[in-house]
Amino acid sequence: MMTARRELTDFERGMHNIPPWTAQWSPALNDRDRRRLQRVVNSNGQATLRQITAEINVGRTRDLSVRTVRRNLAFLGYSSRRPTRVPLLTERHRLQRLSWAREHIGWSLDEWKTLA
Repeated sequence: MMTARRELTDFERGMHNIPPWTAQWSPALNDRDRRRLQRVVNSNGQATLRQITAEINVGRTRDLSVRTVRRNLAFLGYSSRRPTRVPLLTERHRLQRLSWAREHIGWSLDEWKTLA
């Protein structure tokens, strides 16, 4: 009685076709580099992404791309935002606020609860 035999695939034999460069891959930033990135961002919150990247690349043997820095900033919880444009308070507004505050300085907690 003959049984049908099938040939094993490379995967089943444990031979994976892994490109040689993936075995040597390492993350562009380690924990120490990420802490440095945080220090750079916290020291100058107005810096652009290109300025941050240029400052991080000083003294590095392998330069980082802007995309890598952006990805790591997102990983650290940073995001870009634009400030909301609001009109500045005029002298008249300041005086009105001050008079309102003086009128309500003696209010009790129950009176404040009635506002909401």
